Amino acid sequence: MGKFYTANEQLQNYLIESGLTFHDREDSLVSYFTDHRTGNQVKLNNSNKLVSLLNSFGQLIDISSCFTDNQINKFLAN
Repeated sequence: MGKFYTANEQLQNYLIESGLTFHDREDSLVSYFTDHRTGNQVKLNNSNKLVSLLNSFGQLIDISSCFTDNQINKFLAN
């Protein structure tokens, strides 16, 4: 089992360290990170503390209040 992450700065840092690109938005409560190898995205919503995993078409694959680093890495590898 890996380390648990919620929608916070710690997860943002982990995603950037994992090579994802942060996309600045006007809404400071929602952050998007993209893996440019696969097009998969991770959306962090700080207002309701949810993490969303989106495929390269922007379709929702999974949503939760927390994910492990293993779950995130497995999603990004696809």
